[in-house]
Amino acid sequence: MERRTIVFYVVFLMVQMNCLTAHAQNRILTNECQYYQDSIEHRSALSDKLLTAEWNVALGCMIGILEGLKPTVESENVPDEVWEKFIQATGAIRIIIGNNEDGKTPNRAILAYRGRSTLDATTTLAY
Repeated sequence: MERRTIVFYVVFLMVQMNCLTAHAQNRILTNECQYYQDSIEHRSALSDKLLTAEWNVALGCMIGILEGLKPTVESENVPDEVWEKFIQATGAIRIIIGNNEDGKTPNRAILAYRGRSTLDATTTLAY
């Protein structure tokens, strides 16, 4: 086989593996976020234990929830139940940040938020 052909196949396989990995990560994230999505949707209390022990998962889920709320939050007539969801999601983020504050080192939850947040999630916080 020619060297170009081998390089092509290697690159092709690497791209395919990255696509599969991203798809698997999305499936895992969706399953991990189901509890948080259901709690926010039904405005149920979130587990403080999970917000502390699994703060990194919870933070990612809250970012996704804020992204989903963005179009409604930015509309002219925001229903009360959307504001309740917004307040619950932002409250969870505040709890996560507060639980990771030691006053000596940079807050790892803030660093994680900055690294994972999207423009949509961050601009939603401006409302």
